[in-house]
Amino acid sequence: QTVQLTPAMSKVYDIDQGQEVAMALGRFLIEKGYHFETITPESHKRILKRHTQIKEKKPITLRDIFGWNYPFTKEEATTTAGLDPSMFEDLLRVGIFQGADQGNTHYKSRLRFSSGSALSSNWQASRAGFISHTTPKLYVHSSFPTEEEDAIFFGPDTYRYIEFVRSVAERIKNPLRRVLDIGAGSGAGGLFFSETAEHVTLTDITEKPLRFVQFNAALNKRHAKITTIKSDIMKSVPKDARFDFIMSNPPYMIDDDATESGGRTYRHGGGRYGTELSMNIVKEAVEHLNEDGGCMALYTGVPIVEGEDIFLTDLKKEYQDRPDLSIDYREIDVDVWGEELSTPLYEKIERISVVGVTITKNK
Repeated sequence: QTVQLTPAMSKVYDIDQGQEVAMALGRFLIEKGYHFETITPESHKRILKRHTQIKEKKPITLRDIFGWNYPFTKEEATTTAGLDPSMFEDLLRVGIFQGADQGNTHYKSRLRFSSGSALSSNWQASRAGFISHTTPKLYVHSSFPTEEEDAIFFGPDTYRYIEFVRSVAERIKNPLRRVLDIGAGSGAGGLFFSETAEHVTLTDITEKPLRFVQFNAALNKRHAKITTIKSDIMKSVPKDARFDFIMSNPPYMIDDDATESGGRTYRHGGGRYGTELSMNIVKEAVEHLNEDGGCMALYTGVPIVEGEDIFLTDLKKEYQDRPDLSIDYREIDVDVWGEELSTPLYEKIERISVVGVTITKNK
């Protein structure tokens, strides 16, 4: 059955609108052992298409509702999925569940919950004072599809990003007391370090993702040592602030839904082939590194045009005369978001690569 969703459902859910209910839901999912790894949008579309083509569907589960974002009936949610009827009514009341149009009996969740356990759950870096690390259990973010300008994104890039910053942190000799996450989104980067660092600051350009950060911190009991700041990169961060570790996973695509406001915030990288934001983050962040070996880890995507890495070329031009900085540049994945190559915006690009850039302040 095809379910037509109401226009209001296209808006990103404001987590503050029903925070207590959402928190109760998140804790319920953790208690039930809920587990879901978020895949790419294209793969998700294929799974949804497969689901609509199955004639004899399996019983709806919590993963179907809050991971795959399948449409469901009240009966399915409160029987086979195991939601208490009172919780169902609360979720409906605060708008986390929203009904379909034209009298349809189906509903859809406007939030999605993803597991943190797919990220590295335990790691050691004894010289930095890190003995073990437990990953946050669940992250809440925008429902599928993430087509809105201010959607809160979470997916395979998030998992690769955390693995990259983890590997960088392991090699740092100095303790990571003060950590900064630029463009925090769901907060997955900064919250990964919130158990072991003395303090973590997370920034984003708008308030909405910061509310998701605060929610995810509270859900995973990581809120005691974090600060959130609304900031366009470093512009609202105190000028004299210095950090032992700065991380960022900025948008790096050329958005095919770009608008007068610049496209979808979580996706549009701006400038030449989507690399402008990444370069601006590097320029502003390196000036806030601790002089005693402060380190920055940037995870980003880069366009390859006729064999040339456009971002690497620009980075070399900018920092070839900076002896106070050591830069390590490595390719993490040679080919991501391949479906974009068939769009007009990417007609001159032969592949999109994911890279990890580590910049260290020389002592």
